[in-house]
Order: sequence, then C-alpha cells, then structure tokens
Amino acid sequence: MSLFFSMVGGMRKDFSMSKKFLDSIISDFETSKYNRDLCPEGLKVAKRCKDVLNEIDNISTNPNTPSPSPNVPRDDFMNYVENSKELQRLGDCLWKLSAFTNYVFTNSVNTYEEREKFEKLIEELEIKTTEFQNIIIDWKLKRSRWSSAIKKKIKALGKFSSTLKQKSLDAMVKDSLNLKIPIECIKVSYNFNGLQTFDTSSAAEVNPIFRGSRNHIKLCWYEGTRRIAEKKVGNFSVNDEKYKEMIGEIKFMKDLSSCNNILTIFGYCQRPSGFSIISRWEDYNLQTYLAENKDLDWIEKLSIARGIANALNYCHKKDILHYDIRTLV
Repeated sequence: MSLFFSMVGGMRKDFSMSKKFLDSIISDFETSKYNRDLCPEGLKVAKRCKDVLNEIDNISTNPNTPSPSPNVPRDDFMNYVENSKELQRLGDCLWKLSAFTNYVFTNSVNTYEEREKFEKLIEELEIKTTEFQNIIIDWKLKRSRWSSAIKKKIKALGKFSSTLKQKSLDAMVKDSLNLKIPIECIKVSYNFNGLQTFDTSSAAEVNPIFRGSRNHIKLCWYEGTRRIAEKKVGNFSVNDEKYKEMIGEIKFMKDLSSCNNILTIFGYCQRPSGFSIISRWEDYNLQTYLAENKDLDWIEKLSIARGIANALNYCHKKDILHYDIRTLV
C-alpha cells in the first residue's frame, strides 16, 4: 500500500489531503529563512500543481458548469478523479515533499545530498502533476456525450501546463526546439579545502571535479539545486555536420528519458571552448562501478542486471538497438 493512503487510513480518496499537503509545502517555500536558493524552483512547481488542483475543483464545483448527459451523474467527474491512481501517486509525492521541506527548513540543512534529494522530489512532483493532469484528457475521451461547453473546459485544462511560463530545466528540455541551456544557469562544482562548493571568487585556488576516461565530464550545478554533468563534445560551428549530429543525438536520447535506467539528457551548452552535452550527474558509470566493486553480492548483481535488461527492453520496444551500455544506469 502506498505511503500516503496508509497514513490517512480508510479516508475516501478525495484530493483534500493533497491540497493540505501542497498548502504546507508552498508555505514552507514562501516563509523559510534557510536554504533560500532552494525555494524558487520548488515554489514554481508547487504553484503549478496548485493551479491544476484548483482548475479541477472549479470544473467539478462551479454551479454554472452545464450538466453532463442524463446518463452521467454530476459528481461522476470528481469520483473519477478521486479514485484514480494518478491522484494517489500525487498524494504520495506531496506527503514526501511536505515532510522533506519541514525537516530541511526547520533544521537548516544545506548539504549537497539534501539538495539532490530535493531536486528529485521536485522533479517527481512535476511528473506526477503532469500525469494527474492527463487523466482529464482521458476523461474527455471516455465521455463523448458531455456538452460542448464541458468539452471546451476540459480541453483547455489539458493544455493548461503548456501555456505556463516555466524557466526550470525540465520545462526547457521538454521543448524539442529549445535544447540550448543558458550558460549563466550552470555553475561548476569545485573541491575547495576538501569541501564541495559551486560558488567561489578565488578561481586560482579551486579544482573542478572531473570524471571520465579523458577527464571530459565535469560536475556542475543547475541554478544551485540540481547536480548535472557537462560533457565536452568539441569545438565546431553550428553549420558543421558535427553540430547536426549532436542535436540529433540529444533529441534521440530525450525520447528515452522516461526510462529510469537510461541516462537523462537535458540539452547542450556553448562555451568559448566549444559545445558540451548536459545530462543528469551519476556518481558512477557502470564500467567504473563494476571495476571498483568486484565483490558485489548476488542481490546487487541481479539488481544491476535487471536494470540493464529493463533499459534494453525499453529500447527494443521502440525498435532501437542500443550499442553502448555505458549510458545505462
């Protein structure tokens, strides 16, 4: 049983608890005196979620909303929403994020591990919000006898998220026409007196954190909240065939980003020294991890094998033959 509904016991699956958790999250982001750099991105995603919940609430409770056909009860729409798995998953996500923000902001936690956890929870909330929003489109398709006014409202809600102006990395990379990530949003991570930092005024005393066989993958932070990898691919012009190949590869990999076992590619950036591909940062790639951990037990080995098989199966279902398993995680 999921965490959210095990906590609320036998309560009906309405979204009142989700709204309460969300209000708590928004309040934490707006009032916290600590970790202020974490708040803008989280607040932006949380408010988007609130807009979606409010719009659904308006559709179901507005007295001016025309009634469905005689065969469809007035509250059938809300019953459909309340009993959906998408609402349950959104509620789980909101509960976890509410507990996290309360802990982090109360205890002034500011480690990169907590930042990474925050990043994943915000990303999860954005995904669950979109999934929850999509059930409205499904409802529209299943209730063709609704009046044209109802269909118009549902169609508008289905397009609601695409009209929101979002500056987050996730919103940016979803637009295949805008793969370039502003360089000012990317801060290099450094080892400074034994500690990791991403903001320093003494560049001569710091050492960037590199990885890869040629030290060509650099650890960076996106707007101070998300660890990303900057992989240098070369210095060429936008008219070069290599540029077209890079853009094609990024678009191709973005289409596979819904699989958790395939490395997520976000886009690219351009520095004076050349182009780099921006992806999710992983502490190890598969080859390095296996080389440094030769005494894995069978549970760990099976877990790795299952992850690889899941990624390959995902590719094969899309009629893709994956030739380089180093991008499987």
